[in-house]
Amino acid sequence: MKELQRHIDAFEIYFKKKQEGNDTAKAISLSSLECGFSETSLYTWKKEFDWDGREAIRAAEINKKVEEKTDSTIIENKTKYLSFYHKLLDKLIKDGFNIDIKSPRDLDLVVKGALLLQGEYTEHTKITDEHDHTFDKDLQNKILEEELD
Repeated sequence: MKELQRHIDAFEIYFKKKQEGNDTAKAISLSSLECGFSETSLYTWKKEFDWDGREAIRAAEINKKVEEKTDSTIIENKTKYLSFYHKLLDKLIKDGFNIDIKSPRDLDLVVKGALLLQGEYTEHTKITDEHDHTFDKDLQNKILEEELD
C-alpha cells in the first residue's frame, strides 16, 4: 500500500494522542473519531506504515529538543544568577565592603552562591575510613625504644 496524505494525517493525530498519554487503543479510538476513518483502518495503517517505529523516532527527537531547551534555560539562568553574584561582589569591593551585607554569614552566602553556580565546592569535608591512621605517641615511643635495643 502506498502511503497517502490521509495516512500521514492520521498518524499525526494518532501520535498527538499518544503524546497526550493515551494508550494505543485509546489513541486509535480518539484518532478514528477525529479523522473519520474506522479503527480497523487505523490499525491496518499502523501496522502497514510502522507507526510504532515512527512514534519512537519522533518521541526521541522531541525529547532531544526538550533536553536542549531545558539545558539552554538552565544556562541562561545560571548566567543571570552568576552575573548577579558578581555584581554584588564587585559592589562590595568598590564600596569597601560597605553595602547591604550585614554579617559574615551574608557574605558567605553570596560567595558560596557564586561558587556553586560555577560548579565549585563550597565545603571541605574530611573523609576518613573507620581506621584512624595516626600513631599513638606512647606506642610509637615503645616501638622506637625496641628498635634501638
